Amino acid sequence: MTLSVSDVEGLTDTDTVTITVEADDSPSFIETYGLVIGIVAAIVVAAAVAMMLMKRKGGKGASSNEGVEGIDSGEPGPPAN
Repeated sequence: MTLSVSDVEGLTDTDTVTITVEADDSPSFIETYGLVIGIVAAIVVAAAVAMMLMKRKGGKGASSNEGVEGIDSGEPGPPAN
């Protein structure tokens, strides 16, 4: 790269610099950990969906209405299909 400058009086100067860019052969973060991150994300999504489906079907565990004022938790729910 060459830089040439001049001023109002007509004085000039030139400077030359050589820049070398080398490729980095090490793998990127995504190349190194992408598969692991993808697998963990899939497991988390599958677990969240499973928990939502179990809750919708009235799965085992405490009632979601427990502690809510005005709802009698002693009443049986609708019959199961």
